[in-house]
Amino acid sequence: MLEAIVSHHVGGASFEQLGIVPHVMKGSPKKRDQRLLELLGALRRFPNYFLLVFDNEGTAPRWVSRLEQFKPEHAPFAEASLLEPEPELAAGDEEQPPEGWSGAGYAPKRRPEAEIWADDIEADNFSQGELCEASGRLARQDGRAEFGLTVEELQQARTQSQKGLASVAQDLASTKGYGFSKVDLDRELGRYAAENPTRDGTTRRVLILADTSIASPSPTARCEDVCESESETIQASDSSATSG
Repeated sequence: MLEAIVSHHVGGASFEQLGIVPHVMKGSPKKRDQRLLELLGALRRFPNYFLLVFDNEGTAPRWVSRLEQFKPEHAPFAEASLLEPEPELAAGDEEQPPEGWSGAGYAPKRRPEAEIWADDIEADNFSQGELCEASGRLARQDGRAEFGLTVEELQQARTQSQKGLASVAQDLASTKGYGFSKVDLDRELGRYAAENPTRDGTTRRVLILADTSIASPSPTARCEDVCESESETIQASDSSATSG
């Protein structure tokens, strides 16, 4: 979904062309945990910007807190946490909505490198009617103009399932003879969000994340500090070698 939004804003470029690398973790919980820590620990020494996006389920909140506290063994960031922690605000300070935000539903993005949805990315950013419209778009692209989901059907199916909104729509579509992947649905929802940035007069929060990934910060201060420190070390070594 994020890739479709970003692509829309930058003239069709893909994540790969923009140097953005999504990473999907699979495997047993133990292996997944170790892979994630190793991956982030190895990457943290370079001026990369992380944006981790989680549905609010399982251990996601605990994981984010852990990543904000965990410090890798890899030099030169052995003393730096994997994720930037939440910034501390002075008493009385209020965070203002981002430029271009509309509506009164803005909640400050307190964690600069992570986002946990209240429910999931689809339910938090799209109405059930919009999800039905996106699934209809997919069907028309596949030459299935006769296919359609109604809000009433989706509402009823959701009351009978513990799955997320997109998975419920996917299962419902299958029972009606049309199958689509959740990836394809999210991509279509991303295009829809890029074309329709507000929902009930309020900017969709997923667009804030997309803008964050496009305008990722320049190398962080600690990267600059490390580069400066290493440069001084190299210069000192060169000077010693010259003197010798």
